[in-house]
Amino acid sequence: MDANATSLPAPATLEGGFQGEYYCSGLAVDDNYFYTGCWGADHVVRVDRSTFAVTTVADSWLLDYSANGMQSYDNDGDGSSDILYVNAGEKKVQYLCTPSGTPYANLLLNFGGTTTNYGMGFDAVGNRLWLFDDDTSNFIRVQ
Repeated sequence: MDANATSLPAPATLEGGFQGEYYCSGLAVDDNYFYTGCWGADHVVRVDRSTFAVTTVADSWLLDYSANGMQSYDNDGDGSSDILYVNAGEKKVQYLCTPSGTPYANLLLNFGGTTTNYGMGFDAVGNRLWLFDDDTSNFIRVQ
C-alpha cells in the first residue's frame, strides 16, 4: 500500500512476480530484495525488487509448504539485510549472514523435535528473536 495515502486502508498494489518457484511462503524485505522460502526445492530465494530476478541464497533446508517464518535484520542501517532468520519445517532457526551478497548459512537454534512450528518475530529495539512453540504453547526468546 502507499505509505503516503491520506486515508487507510489504501488499495493494495501488485509489486511484481517471479517464475520457477512454488509453495513459497514467509517474507522479509530490505531496500533491494524480497526474501522467501520455497518448499518445492527447499531453498531460500532472493528476489530483486527492481528486476524480479531470482537467486537461490540457501538450499537443502527443510522448509514448510505454507508457513515459513522470516525476519530480516539490518545491523548497520545501510538498507541491506545483514542477517536473515528463517524458521520453518522443524523447531529450528537457521540464519544467513549477508543474504544480499555472498551468504553464509548455519543453524542458530534447535528447540526440540521435528514437528512443524509456526510463529517468529524480531524485536529490533531489544535485539531479540521471538518464537512460539505450538506444541507447548511457550514463547521462546533468543538474545
